[in-house]
Amino acid sequence: MYGHPAGPLGCAGAGLRIEQFTSRQGATRPGSIETLLAIELLPLADTVTPELHDRITVDCRDALRPFTAPDGSVAAPVEVHLVVARTTVRPEHAASGQHAYSHPGSSDRDAPGGGGSGA
Repeated sequence: MYGHPAGPLGCAGAGLRIEQFTSRQGATRPGSIETLLAIELLPLADTVTPELHDRITVDCRDALRPFTAPDGSVAAPVEVHLVVARTTVRPEHAASGQHAYSHPGSSDRDAPGGGGSGA
């Protein structure tokens, strides 16, 4: 888990402090490959040509064959990572990549609501 891009090491590298990291395993159970693709391709729907959609559908049918029932329904295993994190980068330091509480001279009193001058 710690080596996963969404895990603690990946989040720290992105300037985030993890407050909660939960992994769950289960299964997605859409009624068909087409239903699964309608859900999974939604963010890309406007950019996928009909030809590309057809190629993706064929590839998904092949890849998901072990998880496809005779009626066409799919029960594919999924793993979900829920990450709750807060930024450790102050907006004024974001461009430089400097972390808010990891550079010399900073302290908890400089944190928002920490009672410091915010300097």
